[in-house]
Amino acid sequence: NEPFTAAIAIYPLCFEQIKDLETPLHIFIGKKDIRASASSCLNMEVNVKVNVDYQLTVYPNAAHWYDLPWLSVTYDEAATKDTFDKMREFFAKYLLK
Repeated sequence: NEPFTAAIAIYPLCFEQIKDLETPLHIFIGKKDIRASASSCLNMEVNVKVNVDYQLTVYPNAAHWYDLPWLSVTYDEAATKDTFDKMREFFAKYLLK
């Protein structure tokens, strides 16, 4: 089985570790997320294979569903724009070769 070329996770549930990460991965999460803990992502041990890109972006004022404009209680326009900008850059780096 071939690994994915690149992967993005937005407000995922992070566990203790990721073993043998073979695919470039960028995680986006809000520090104020009460459903998916940013601290779990920050404390997660990630074992990457040689030269595999792993990135974690934590938005200090963002909560869960920060990227959904119809949820005005949690929507964070700045975090959403930054997420989509970084997603485009990340995927362009790995998918547009």
